[in-house]
Amino acid sequence: MGLRAHEGVCPGCGVSIGQRQRFCHECGARLGSPEDWAERRLLTAVRCELVGEGARRDDDDEENSLLAFAGLASQEVARYGGAIVDRTGASLTALMGVPVAREDHAQRAVLWAISFRRALAELWSARPQPVAAVFGVSTGEAIVNIEGSRVVSVVGDPIGEAYDLSRRAESGAILIGASTEEAVRGYVTC
Repeated sequence: MGLRAHEGVCPGCGVSIGQRQRFCHECGARLGSPEDWAERRLLTAVRCELVGEGARRDDDDEENSLLAFAGLASQEVARYGGAIVDRTGASLTALMGVPVAREDHAQRAVLWAISFRRALAELWSARPQPVAAVFGVSTGEAIVNIEGSRVVSVVGDPIGEAYDLSRRAESGAILIGASTEEAVRGYVTC
């Protein structure tokens, strides 16, 4: 949590600070209020949702499957330098371009979706009822609040568009928005 500077003094260590400093140069304390920490960031959002009969079961096996889904998602998204910012049951939202800004966030997002879809297929290949994933991928500007390496909040059109794209996707499909398609042209075949 950040500290409010009072009259040019860091409340963490008491050293003199400038008015526009975001961090104390002496102790590293974050200064100002959470509203001051948000920044505009170009990023790519990926919404993934499990679909199929096997995704709607309500038993212990399903709970274990959802834990495996979450664990695999965390492992795979870390490989591509992104962050999972929301997970609810059989769906999640991952961001590329946060917490570390990267020029190739759109390419990383599409490659992550392809890799994650493949890993999920392997994970659930032996299930008696079919489970597949749908993906929506959208690139654009968002307002992001990051504390250290953790995304605290994110608001912006890419989040909503990725959700909408995933809802329109057929089983196993990865739908990408126009901005993402433009960003990955020449890097990923769509």
